[in-house]
Formats: sequence, structure tokens, C-alpha cells
Amino acid sequence: EEIEQLEIPPLTNLQQLSIRAKMENRDLIIPVLPALKRLYVSVCYPKRNTTSHWIPNLAQMTALETLTRYSLTLPELRKMSCYLPTQIQELCLFDIRRDRTEKADDKQFWTNMKSLTQLKVLKIPQMKPTKVFMKRMKRMQLTEFALLDDRVPSPLAAMLPEMTHLRSLSLSGTGKPLAAALAECTQLTQVNLDSEKPQEMESYIAVLPRLPALENVSVYKRNPAPLAFYALHLPALTQLALYVAKSDLPAFGGFLER
Repeated sequence: EEIEQLEIPPLTNLQQLSIRAKMENRDLIIPVLPALKRLYVSVCYPKRNTTSHWIPNLAQMTALETLTRYSLTLPELRKMSCYLPTQIQELCLFDIRRDRTEKADDKQFWTNMKSLTQLKVLKIPQMKPTKVFMKRMKRMQLTEFALLDDRVPSPLAAMLPEMTHLRSLSLSGTGKPLAAALAECTQLTQVNLDSEKPQEMESYIAVLPRLPALENVSVYKRNPAPLAFYALHLPALTQLALYVAKSDLPAFGGFLER
């Protein structure tokens, strides 16, 4: 059932707020919440050329550490990037809708993002960082990272080995250039291989044995995992998510036994 309007009262001691609702973005009102540390918002996509009215209030939420949002458009992203508080440590933005004229490496958005120097978690898997922002990323202490990069050669690939604090990485869009860099990130404990291209996925799979600390692996789950995956030996693995083809069940059984 669709909600007509939701107005959050100005609760000065509120530290965590999670909103999941079928409603127009303009009908959600979030005031300045000075003690808020974690904010999760999932509402309907904004209508064309409209943005959420409450976004400017983010700038005054000086305790905010974690922000997660779903169902976004590029105008919404641009506006929000102008008001994100600089102390924020975790930013996760999913299900971003762009039209054909809008680019994933939107210059205005990534320029505004440069002020977030305390980020430790950055997950925007449908946006592609500009080269200027990636240079800034080297000085961040990012531990979790999920972004798109389909450029060849990949500037992201050249930078990954320098991100020594990185523990969790989600890969999409680059194939062999990034797979080679992935092999150098031996400190990683978690990888999400989010690619629907068979050759690209196989290039990622081939380097996983070179990551001795790997505990958590997620393989693109809309297609069966490559058969080559079941020949791997990952001694530190404790969590696994993947789609197993019926014909690959014997090989999967052998993988589990190892």
C-alpha cells in the first residue's frame, strides 16, 4: 500500500533511522537529526527532474556516520553530494537510474565527493569514479569498495594494489586488466564478482587462489558459476554465494570436500 506522506519528528536523541516505504520521494520529510549516526532510506524513484526536499538537512547532521540509499537518479545524487557531511564514514548508494545522456563518471557528483576524506566504506556499484577522485582515494583508508570501471586500460586497476587498507572489494566491468591487479591484493578477505560476461568472470576466478586470506566469496548469481571455480582450493573460505548448474553438482561436491 502506498504511503501518501511521512514526516519524521525532530527527535534530538535518535541515533538510527531505517525507512522502507512505497511512496514518492517528495512526500518524505526528514528534519535535522543531530544525534543520528545511521540512516537507511528506500522509497520510490524520484520523478523526472525532482529531488527530495529533505536532502539539505544532511549537512547539519554532524553525527552521521553511515548513509544507505536505494532508488536514485543522477539529479538526486548531484544534489545529495552537495550536502553530505564531511565526517561520514560509510556511503552506500544502490539502484541508480540514468538516462542515455547521463554518464556514470558524472564530473559534478565526483567533484563534490572529494570532501569526504573519512570514508572507510564506499559502495556505488553503478557509478564510475573520475580519475581525479581516484587519486584522492589513495589517501583514504577504505576497507570496503564497490564501483564500476569499464575503461581500458583501467585506471582503477593501477590503483588497487596501493589501497592497503582494503579488505572487501566488489568488481564489475573491467575484466583482465583488473583481474591482474586483484591478484596483488593479498590482504582481501571478501570479494564480490559481479560480472555477467563469461570471459571476464573466468579471469577473476583464475586469480582467487592467490588471495590466501579470502573468507567470503560471492559470484554473479544470475548465471551458473564457471566450472573452473570448482577446481579451486580456498583454505580460508567460510562463506560462499553462487549459482550452481545442475550439471556441475558433482564438481561442486568435490569442491566442498576440499
